Amino acid sequence: MDDTGHTERLSLKDKLDIAAKFIGVFASIAGGVIWLNTYMKDVNQRLTDKQKETIRYHELYNREMLLSARETFATYRAKAFAEAMPEISKFHSPRQADEQAPVLLRAAMTKQILAEPQKSEIPRLINFYEQLSVCVDLEMCDGGSAQRLFKGDAYDIYYLLAGYIENKRLRDTSYAIGLEQLGYETAYEKADRIKQELALRQNGNVRQNASSSEDASPAVH
Repeated sequence: MDDTGHTERLSLKDKLDIAAKFIGVFASIAGGVIWLNTYMKDVNQRLTDKQKETIRYHELYNREMLLSARETFATYRAKAFAEAMPEISKFHSPRQADEQAPVLLRAAMTKQILAEPQKSEIPRLINFYEQLSVCVDLEMCDGGSAQRLFKGDAYDIYYLLAGYIENKRLRDTSYAIGLEQLGYETAYEKADRIKQELALRQNGNVRQNASSSEDASPAVH
């Protein structure tokens, strides 16, 4: 608009410049979409059928039904640690922690499960790993990918549910074998885990002692 209030008309050059800018933006967006689709297609082609099936299991693991089972396990886990940690914190050696901590934690975990026998989340969680193990055994799933995606959770679940599983194996000796295999811990991994647990506990004791010292210090007037 000029000083007289009249709207100035765009010249042909101005119109072409604006059109060129919009075309450039749309071309950039379209190019990005095409590149992404091409990349995903290329990645998908490089995955083997076994790897794709393993990823499908991981997708199932993160859906509502399994998420509910995992949340129940996490709740039981937190309660078991809260119950057992006062005794575990009194241990003085790695050997004592290695031998006695699992007993206390597993007993507390079994107690949580037996308190709610009507719940099916824990059996459902174990059954998922049994199915995954069968998929690996039949070579329909990729064993290496399954280890990378599930080993951490499988170990944690088996470690804490060992007492519950041992009771089940009195009637079914193969119960949760797949879970055990997927969560198998080597001697090196076991030693490293114990070392980390002790370090965390020692750090916690140091902070607690420091806090107690501050509370006990006389006030400066």
